[in-house]
Amino acid sequence: MPRETSARKSPRREAANGVEKPARVATKTPVEPPAPARYEHLDPIQLFTLLPIRVYQHIADIGAGQGYLTLPLAKYAYDGKVIAIDAQQSSLDVIKERVAQARLSNVAVLQSKDGKIPLQDASVDGVVMSPVLHESKQPVALLKEVGRVLKADGWITAIEWVKSSGADGPSPEQLIPRPQAVKLAQEAGLRIIAQRDLNSYFYFVLLKKNKGSS
Repeated sequence: MPRETSARKSPRREAANGVEKPARVATKTPVEPPAPARYEHLDPIQLFTLLPIRVYQHIADIGAGQGYLTLPLAKYAYDGKVIAIDAQQSSLDVIKERVAQARLSNVAVLQSKDGKIPLQDASVDGVVMSPVLHESKQPVALLKEVGRVLKADGWITAIEWVKSSGADGPSPEQLIPRPQAVKLAQEAGLRIIAQRDLNSYFYFVLLKKNKGSS
């Protein structure tokens, strides 16, 4: 009895017979920002445990950079919204790509210009500033602008350097010691709720509006 021939065809014969091969799917390398030294000692989870964050809140990440805190904030406030704000459009473009790849639907990005925050008055529950205060030429004006977009019962956290971590951090002349940050906040009409060192590199100050402020 003759042996049955296999129905399997070689790849060459398949191509010759007009059978298309499955297209090879190109995989896209996830967009990851460089790991700046400024964040080597800043743990988002540690920070969040010290803040009055609620999962439904709208939170502005001011000076968001390439989203080091934006994405963890969005995952934490999963039933709310995170608005990443930065002066550099190139940084915001990176955030957009990272957000898309993480499939997060609760993040918006906005570009700030001339020290103005592109949000309406009393529109957010919380503000994270990490670390941007030392970069401002008018820190009191910046804090007042932050207070403007904050709801009456909202909160602000300003994270700043205790000491520089080298080339990636501020110069010693740019550092804002914690007592100075407290004084700047008070000049801006904000009250101090809490303050402490996060580690030997960073401290944070938790702020709210003075009672009766609009």
